[in-house]
Amino acid sequence: MRKNFNYVFSSEINVPLRIRLVSLSGYLTSHGDMQRYATPSGCMFVRLTIYCNGRIIGRSVQSSFRQYLPSGTSSIRDIQKFDEWINLPVNYSDLNRDALLHVTLWDVGTTVEPVLIAQCAKKIIF
Repeated sequence: MRKNFNYVFSSEINVPLRIRLVSLSGYLTSHGDMQRYATPSGCMFVRLTIYCNGRIIGRSVQSSFRQYLPSGTSSIRDIQKFDEWINLPVNYSDLNRDALLHVTLWDVGTTVEPVLIAQCAKKIIF
């Protein structure tokens, strides 16, 4: 049995932050201003932004555009499937303990301007 535990401080990890975006699952609800977007076109992208101390760190990065073709085999509705790695312009060593990943989902098929469909924020755990 191993008795030593080796660790490094996150401030010593000079590696770019990479996020694997596999799929977004759930249900799009129609409420308030979202009623006119209750049926998205299916051509969507995700924009990722890192926040530390309530301020944006680096620049926002977006996924590629994906056209969704529903399979009908899942009990939870897959809103969109991406299956791609996204490199963010931030190193682990640049992040604080309060770092947040802000994720926004945009629909671009029905209008020229992207339409915000959904958003969430997740704490980045080291």
